Amino acid sequence: MILPILILTIDPDPHADFVERILKRRKRRAIRLNTNQISEFSQISFNTSGSMSTIGVRSDGKLYTPKEFQSIWFRKPFLQLQETSQIGVDKALEINFKFEEYRNACTAFLFEAKKNNVFVLSHYDNIVKANYKLLQLIAASKIGFHIPETLVSSDVKEIKSFIDSHDKTVIMKTLGKPFVEVGNKKKIFYTYMLTAKQFSDYYKDKVIDFPLLVQEEIKKKIELRITVVGNRIFACAIDSQSLAHSKVDWRMADPYKLKHEMINLPSEVERCCFEICRSFGLQFSAIDMAITPKGDYVFFEINPNGQYLWIEDITKAPISSALADLLADPKQYIIS
Repeated sequence: MILPILILTIDPDPHADFVERILKRRKRRAIRLNTNQISEFSQISFNTSGSMSTIGVRSDGKLYTPKEFQSIWFRKPFLQLQETSQIGVDKALEINFKFEEYRNACTAFLFEAKKNNVFVLSHYDNIVKANYKLLQLIAASKIGFHIPETLVSSDVKEIKSFIDSHDKTVIMKTLGKPFVEVGNKKKIFYTYMLTAKQFSDYYKDKVIDFPLLVQEEIKKKIELRITVVGNRIFACAIDSQSLAHSKVDWRMADPYKLKHEMINLPSEVERCCFEICRSFGLQFSAIDMAITPKGDYVFFEINPNGQYLWIEDITKAPISSALADLLADPKQYIIS
């Protein structure tokens, strides 16, 4: 008997929509659980009776335990869809509370799936670990990637010395998620260039009371967004240097205004991409790199649950189809 595929996400989620449609065309059943549309017909359920306990997903009146799924796609089930400014603080707190409760139930379900050797794309604990940039850099360096020289410090003198030793200009980025939200205010932190003068002027009479990450500036010829789907890889070259405001962080530009082109990677770079996924236990990732004017490939970071649909839209690369393949037949397509 062919088992169904479970998709854990929210609505709307165009990425999940695309893969779900492909599975439907292939006559593979997908059960989708949207954490912002929970009802008596669609939910995670747990109950105990004596020494017996059961955890599963309820869909259309039937309870499915983890081992009754062919595979599980842990897509993006814990996103808050609206900004606090749109819905108010009280409503935002209510949504966050519900999502945290759902995170606890969902994580328990995923651990049960792992215990029963059900294929999960990717396990929640692996995604959490892979989100830490410092662990990414440690792993990338050991694997053989070329990474930027990096400093994390709260010592003004140490940071100033680092900037001075790198032609008085470095790159500054966040250690964690690139935004903060309090009340009805949200601030996004893009990657940006920081000069020795800017740093000295700002911290002349201040202390740094948090860990600050700075890296050497990598001169870029082209940037790469490399999507790994099981044992397949899709490398897209993005011409971030064609627009002034996308040279440092291409996310500041409309991606549809930047040239995108699918390319083949050198075998050693491809090996490193698979190896860093393997090291974190990931079967999917979106890796950000750059090629320098000298032709060096430099690793920046790995996004364990990153976006890719705009690349598929622009280049027609069959990433969603590869995801459907992996979910339908994990044994054939997993990174071994």
